[in-house]
Amino acid sequence: MNEKKPADLLRMLEDMALDDELERITALSDEELDREMKAEGFNPAAIGENGARFAAEQMARRERLAWQAEAHDRLELVRAKLSARAQVRPVRSRDELLTRIAKARLDPRLAQPVAVMFRNRVADEASDEELESILEEIEALAEHGN
Repeated sequence: MNEKKPADLLRMLEDMALDDELERITALSDEELDREMKAEGFNPAAIGENGARFAAEQMARRERLAWQAEAHDRLELVRAKLSARAQVRPVRSRDELLTRIAKARLDPRLAQPVAVMFRNRVADEASDEELESILEEIEALAEHGN
């Protein structure tokens, strides 16, 4: 049996009272609300100005940071594609890996990224796993246009 505690009952009553008060305030006209706020010692004009300024700042922040949401969505899409690609990855011989990497070095779109990948290493000294990983990155770059 799920027995309610006195604190749960008190919280429910407080929530109901807040809901009732919210409904009451929402039904007030602007003038009535201003009168009530002034009676409680608040400055309705200043509160309105602060609210408008806060809303404008938040909208500007949202616009300024919109690129992050887009970048996150693109990153998730690429991760999903790479994950799917890794699941169906064929087993390649070392010679095939080296041949594909050499071919990528000749591709004008990929030459610079491939050169960076091998900046401090020699392909012949890399393990098959390293070559496979590098080739996956190269193929992802080729597929997504650098």
